[in-house]
Amino acid sequence: AGTTMTVSIPRSTTRADTPELDDLQRARDQYQAAFEEAFDAVYIMDDDARILKANPATAELYGRDAAELRGRSITEFLPDEYDPEAVKEFLKQPNTEPGEVTIITDDGTEREIEISSAANIVPGQHLVIARDVTERVEQKRALKQTTQRLQAVVDTCPDPIIALDAEGMIRLWNDAAEDLFGYQRESVIGNSIRSLDLH
Repeated sequence: AGTTMTVSIPRSTTRADTPELDDLQRARDQYQAAFEEAFDAVYIMDDDARILKANPATAELYGRDAAELRGRSITEFLPDEYDPEAVKEFLKQPNTEPGEVTIITDDGTEREIEISSAANIVPGQHLVIARDVTERVEQKRALKQTTQRLQAVVDTCPDPIIALDAEGMIRLWNDAAEDLFGYQRESVIGNSIRSLDLH
């Protein structure tokens, strides 16, 4: 009526039998730990800029649970001035230099992030690393505004203002100094004060 055959397949193999498998498992575990524990946001996206996998830092950055981010396009978090097609092309560029991008989280908060990517870590999947630099950008903006205000005060001051560094090189020369000493700002900045005839 037929032949009956019994095949026995072991449920597990001994470690000594599969050193390559052990190495592969160890590498996978190390990758997973690095991915999950990274302080920076690390996520993988497809060619359509949809998030395939995200670590906890990504969830914190975007204000969403990592599972809720899966399948969403990164373009949903960008202001209108960003071209979605340009974003997709950026992802496909190999080893991009870090650049700053504005994102809008689900609660409407704007954040500045520094972003870099590595294209095609596997075909059609791109690794992105992002760091929240909002505080740094705001500090730079505040410093620039303060510098501009101080420059305006210096430029409009009726008294000559000259600033020197430790070596006696001129770093600041206002309009009143130009009027009094006859030297234009462009001709003295970076030169030694001793090189000028200020009598």
